[in-house]
Amino acid sequence: MLKKFYEIASADDGEIGSELLDWSGLSQLWETERLGDYYSFLNDVAMKCDYIDLNTEQWGGDAPGLSGVWYNASTKDSDKLRKEMKAIVFNLIAQKNSQKI
Repeated sequence: MLKKFYEIASADDGEIGSELLDWSGLSQLWETERLGDYYSFLNDVAMKCDYIDLNTEQWGGDAPGLSGVWYNASTKDSDKLRKEMKAIVFNLIAQKNSQKI
């Protein structure tokens, strides 16, 4: 039987990273390690995951603040996606700490 995709977050390009970070349960770790000073959760974590499906569509007009990209994020396996995100975040922590030498 085929697994169904479940939407986990839906937001515009300015908010989708935060929505996914909250969904992942990694917000506190992300803040404690100050990873936002070095990395983007969307680009450096979510987009590198195999268990996420990100769909985008343009919205709005041509005026700044009245247009952008809308993201719909979904997955077939929430547990595996959270584990994958956690592993990537721990790798980013290790990278950040190794650069402090």
